[in-house]
Amino acid sequence: MEQMIAVCGLDCATCDARLATVANDQAAKARVAAEWRAIFHSEDINEQFVTCEGCHSTDGVLSGYCGMCPIRTCATRRGLTNCGHCSELDSCETYRGMFKDDSPAKKNLLKIRASRA
Repeated sequence: MEQMIAVCGLDCATCDARLATVANDQAAKARVAAEWRAIFHSEDINEQFVTCEGCHSTDGVLSGYCGMCPIRTCATRRGLTNCGHCSELDSCETYRGMFKDDSPAKKNLLKIRASRA
């Protein structure tokens, strides 16, 4: 499966929320919403919140979090496709506040950075 790397480095191609959205699978969206409610300790997360076609979608549906994601906001402001193109990734407090250095998302961004060198 081809990767679809989000601004933060998550692979949207393997994201359960995006897969459920693309398949128009309401039961899967309900499962994702329940998982996210437990993970993020938020009763506000519902099927609509997890409906997403990926954060690079320009005319599609974005999850309820995309509009407020500080990482996405920063990259958009800087005109970057993703944080792998940012010279400040290693010292970025915004990124570190959401992802650990050994996370799969960060590893994806480091691969992108290395491919540009």
